[in-house]
Amino acid sequence: MNNDTGETLLNSHVAHICARSEGGPRWDPMMSEAENRSSSNLMPMCLEHAREIDVTPEHYPVDLLREWKRDQVAEHFKVQKAWPLTDDEAAQVIEASFQPDDYGIAIAAASSVTAAARAAGHLVESARQQRRVPREAAASWNVMRIGVQRSMPRGWDAETGDLLPPAEPSHVETVPFAQNLELALRQSEEALLPLVATLVAELHAVRAAAPATRPWCDWVESIAGVVLRASGRWPGRPPEEDDDILGEAIAELLRSSAALSATWRGQPADQPPEPAAPSPQPTETETARLAREHSELLDRARPWARVDTRPFDPTLYAELVEAARFALNIPPLMSFLTVELGATARLTAKVARNADDATFEKLIDEASTRQPLAVAVHLARALMFVAREAQRAELEAKSRDQATHLLTTADWTEAEAWSTNRFHIRPLLGWTASIQTDDEVRDRVAAALSDRSELLEPIIVGLAQYSEQLDRDDFSRTVSIGVHVEEIPAWVPLQELTAEIRRRFPDLKASSRDDRPAHEDETQQLAAHILYIASLST
Repeated sequence: MNNDTGETLLNSHVAHICARSEGGPRWDPMMSEAENRSSSNLMPMCLEHAREIDVTPEHYPVDLLREWKRDQVAEHFKVQKAWPLTDDEAAQVIEASFQPDDYGIAIAAASSVTAAARAAGHLVESARQQRRVPREAAASWNVMRIGVQRSMPRGWDAETGDLLPPAEPSHVETVPFAQNLELALRQSEEALLPLVATLVAELHAVRAAAPATRPWCDWVESIAGVVLRASGRWPGRPPEEDDDILGEAIAELLRSSAALSATWRGQPADQPPEPAAPSPQPTETETARLAREHSELLDRARPWARVDTRPFDPTLYAELVEAARFALNIPPLMSFLTVELGATARLTAKVARNADDATFEKLIDEASTRQPLAVAVHLARALMFVAREAQRAELEAKSRDQATHLLTTADWTEAEAWSTNRFHIRPLLGWTASIQTDDEVRDRVAAALSDRSELLEPIIVGLAQYSEQLDRDDFSRTVSIGVHVEEIPAWVPLQELTAEIRRRFPDLKASSRDDRPAHEDETQQLAAHILYIASLST
């Protein structure tokens, strides 16, 4: 009752403990219709909390609400029914609870707007307080940096005599301070995350009760996300000081929250900004598309590698054989181990594992006809290993014979054999040497180089080794690929190869991987590495 006017205002709501319909909060599919409608599933709640228990039901499980109801009933009898309602008043409560009128909706919306404003204020104050810890971590880092600089004498430029910039702390000295700053930022973001979640939940309630406020709710929710992200970042390494991004985001959150409240009250309010046009998606290049489709194809085949009971799928096998030609040109890097030619061939053979003998023999014959050599050999060897695992000795022998024939009869006098298999020269000739001997392979390569000096460049490139530099912040991204030669296989005719290099590049100096002159092209860079390795062996 309003003490000034004597009018009665509805301040409560009959709430369902388990939702009235499927999909609602705490819905119990095992509860009968009668049980759902019975008084045991109903409890009185004030308007604000009747709304809250349904908006965030994860905070109010069934057992908790039933405990509340028992306490309500116990208190009611303890005070001897001190809250009498007339039949008419009870009817008003029931009508408002189960057939909400405009007045009830307005009360719920007002409660939700107030709760959203409160949640926004909580987020703002917490963000301001949480920022103190990263500031202190950055300040400590800078104090260490200044101390190091003061302890070390300044050098000067040998040509101009000008003082050089102060020395920076070493990586070892910097790491602990960088870790402290990163930890402080992470903890700040983690502390604000539940506050943002609460605000977003309240905004959902406001949208439901007052649909006209949706643009302002979207504005508040968007800026809350900006505050969260800004709390987890620092503008740079000390001496870089804090910037205004978080402060500006906090000010914008206060402005948007005030505008939402004013709009609900029907007062003049700032208008939400126009939604930003979605950023255009980058166009996928042809190479990127092929790489994506290749990876997706291998993912489809991986179940055959996990179990040995799946039946032979000829369509998938044919797709994989064709994909081997694409995998041929994937460089041998750690990042590509799951998609390169060897991985593709192994998955192809796994798909063929349970083919009948006649079909498997046919697959071996077909694999041996593939071009270039690396594709055929990888497929034949993969089929050999799968046959061995399945204890199919005749098929294993046939695959091994085909791989052996391919390796021992390959014509290395053709430049195309070297260039088309450039990423696979080392394994191909290494396997050949394991079948024959290092000396035999060395003689074949030496004879080819002696007869056709134009093979020098493709041979050098075929001996290349590859390494990658990963992004320190995102290890899934390769920043650069290094090409070098660090060791020479025993089957390489090193004497003949270095003699031809010196004849072709008379001014080329031997250099290690770390001494590469910036002006050299890839072939000369690799040739210089080979000369350096040869100098170490003499």
